[in-house]
Amino acid sequence: MNMMEAKESRARHWLSYRSELKVLDCTIRDGGLMSDHHFDDKIVKAIYQANVDAGVDYMEFGYKASKRIFSPSEYGRWKYCDEEDVRRIVGDNDTSLKLSVMADADRTDYHTDILPCEQSVFDMVRIATYIH
Repeated sequence: MNMMEAKESRARHWLSYRSELKVLDCTIRDGGLMSDHHFDDKIVKAIYQANVDAGVDYMEFGYKASKRIFSPSEYGRWKYCDEEDVRRIVGDNDTSLKLSVMADADRTDYHTDILPCEQSVFDMVRIATYIH
């Protein structure tokens, strides 16, 4: 096998479908760092629909931040991802797209803000923790 054939063989391995890999879109959550989580519902709905159409595995809507720590007058609704706000965008999410939200370990009221799985539209909650 010459050098070119070896490169093509390796590339084919990485470019093929691998079911064990999952794609998580964090456009709204990560983009919220630049906009203080102010996004119009039309934008969020368009990104949700694009993820559904593209076959993305997970969409992370934003944070589950404490309204006692982060004032709602300063931040948009995707800083808190209240269930009713997410459901306004996705309904019951009758798609294969799994919905995710992020919570910082010390910056959320997890007893009240994160509902039990059977009551929540979210399929996954990612928890950020810090070594200190």
